[in-house]
Amino acid sequence: PAEREVITKERASGSYRVSAYYLAKMVGELPLTFTLPTIYFLISYTMMGWDNIITGFMLLFMLLLNTLVAQSVGLLIGAVCYDLQVGITIAAIFTLFTQLFGGYLANRIPPWLAWAKYLSMIHYAFQNMNIIQFTYGMNISCSSENSRFNSCVEIVHSDDDLHSIPFDEILAERGQPLPLWVNTVILIGFMIAVRLLTYVMLRFL
Repeated sequence: PAEREVITKERASGSYRVSAYYLAKMVGELPLTFTLPTIYFLISYTMMGWDNIITGFMLLFMLLLNTLVAQSVGLLIGAVCYDLQVGITIAAIFTLFTQLFGGYLANRIPPWLAWAKYLSMIHYAFQNMNIIQFTYGMNISCSSENSRFNSCVEIVHSDDDLHSIPFDEILAERGQPLPLWVNTVILIGFMIAVRLLTYVMLRFL
């Protein structure tokens, strides 16, 4: 919204096309878009015990992809909303929605609201991060007692510390996840669709 007046004035004088402005804005903001999440990830994941560099880069890729999807939604809101406060309010509501139904903050969603998770970009990114971490990351050992995993309950108590929980059993705790490639394709498709819609809004509004 803050740029609208300048864009309208420059477009009226024929300085550039809407597509040129839109592409320049997307490309120009990429360094800042990638820098902050990358710094956050390198600090936090290292503190959690970075055990596999390939796993780390796969997780970073998913984080950055999710960041691009979130940025796409922000661009759409900015293109549609003429008032800054309205845009901030809509963005806050959408962010809260994606977090609540993404499966990260809560995984006990009422059955009549279960469909909402498929509209959450965080849902797909969080599923992929779980798949990557529990498939390619360090093994998760059984608890010494009161484990809720069947594979841990069935083993002899003396072997608890040596037994690792199968990754598919860990992932099944949050429901059967979609395959890694399906989640990735959905995120990329979501990003492309929202960015194209943003261009249409800029072009005709």
